[in-house]
Amino acid sequence: MVRCATLDVNLRGWPVWLLADALQKEGIRFVLAKGYGAHQTQQRYPSAAILAKPYALQNLQQALDALKGIRAASQRRACAA
Repeated sequence: MVRCATLDVNLRGWPVWLLADALQKEGIRFVLAKGYGAHQTQQRYPSAAILAKPYALQNLQQALDALKGIRAASQRRACAA
């Protein structure tokens, strides 16, 4: 079972939007690594963590930690309902 994913938005000319849409539909959290503006991407995938390229390992860890925070917040909301 996939719990989370890291996707490069445009890897050698291959966009990942169909995969990102499928992950979002299934409720699977993901990080989007991209080399240009994040505003439009954040509107389309509000629960995705955005990782600006080029990035260091520390940046990837921060993005993954952000996903954990998103999950924890959604679990708190579900328990409060």
